[in-house]
Amino acid sequence: MPPNDEEYDAFRDSLRSFVRQRVTRDVIDRCESERTPPRELLREVARQGWLAVGIPEEYGGAQDYVATAILLEELSRGYLALGDLAYRVLVHGARNIIAHGSEQMKRDLLPKILDGDLLFVNGITEPEAGADAASIRTHAVLDGDSLVINGHKIWNTGMGLSDYVICYARTDQSRPRHRGISAILVPTNASGLHMRPLDGVGYRAMPSYEVWYEDVTVPASNVLGEWNAGWGVMMSHLEFERLGMCAIATGCCQNILDEVVGYARTRRQFGAPIGSFQAVSHMVADIQIASYTNRVLTLDYARRLNAGVTTRRDTASLKVHCTESYQKAADLGVQIFGAYGYAVESTVNRHWRDSRLFTIGGGSTQIQKNIIAKSFDLAG
Repeated sequence: MPPNDEEYDAFRDSLRSFVRQRVTRDVIDRCESERTPPRELLREVARQGWLAVGIPEEYGGAQDYVATAILLEELSRGYLALGDLAYRVLVHGARNIIAHGSEQMKRDLLPKILDGDLLFVNGITEPEAGADAASIRTHAVLDGDSLVINGHKIWNTGMGLSDYVICYARTDQSRPRHRGISAILVPTNASGLHMRPLDGVGYRAMPSYEVWYEDVTVPASNVLGEWNAGWGVMMSHLEFERLGMCAIATGCCQNILDEVVGYARTRRQFGAPIGSFQAVSHMVADIQIASYTNRVLTLDYARRLNAGVTTRRDTASLKVHCTESYQKAADLGVQIFGAYGYAVESTVNRHWRDSRLFTIGGGSTQIQKNIIAKSFDLAG
């Protein structure tokens, strides 16, 4: 039986207390300026045993997607980069290893994942393959018991900060483009792997990278799932990726609400707090609506994941709503703060920059709407 609401509430309270004590403005400012995420805080989260919510009991965890959503939401309410670290560990890492990894991978990597010692990145996007992921050109060939990978990736977020990349490469040129791809686990310190950071407008603590594979060699046993079945690995991963993104977006909406409520109460103009003016109060109300609906939808989706009854339409609908709501909330936050919101150092400005990626990464809003519309067979 899954935990009851009281247990979930207690878990949320514990997370909230941790974030309040440990995720300080100094930590955030340092991570943003140094362009590096708070890995030591992730290890503290691991020491509390909280990463276990993403790992099945047989591997030492207590898997529960509702608890996972709560974990990512509350960590992100404190700081998006901390929630993003946990997301990469549990979704890019644990979920893929558990669902598609060999028993040897599980024995070697899952204990380190539980300890918060490993970070993972998805290596899908290429200069000519963004939304059209099946057009990837990076390729891998068998050489005895090894795979030799060559190719060019881009926008691999967190690549230079991670320990492993799940590289999607073409392994059979003769097959239809969706059927000749394999997912390969590659250590990011592998010989022949070169990368450079890309200077994005947001996500300063978790930058994206351009990556080149030049005769990168790994054991053939590093393939996740079946040979030439990487498209299925990718698709099965996306519903969990989007749960993670939406839980993070929910926490970020709540953080924006925390900021604007405090500001609206204390900032005075025309002899009164600006929150007393209807124009401002309605913007605050809109942010509350975004935060509330995101939370309700994300937790409902997590419960459906626990029950194994989700659909691609559900996943796409959730992703559109939560990421668009986060972007809207961030924009309203900047508007409420006015010139102070336009300052890069402000929290609402950071969300304004970070939120822009959410409607693009992990499948754009437009791609999600294609999925939703296609599910109705509108063309007959």
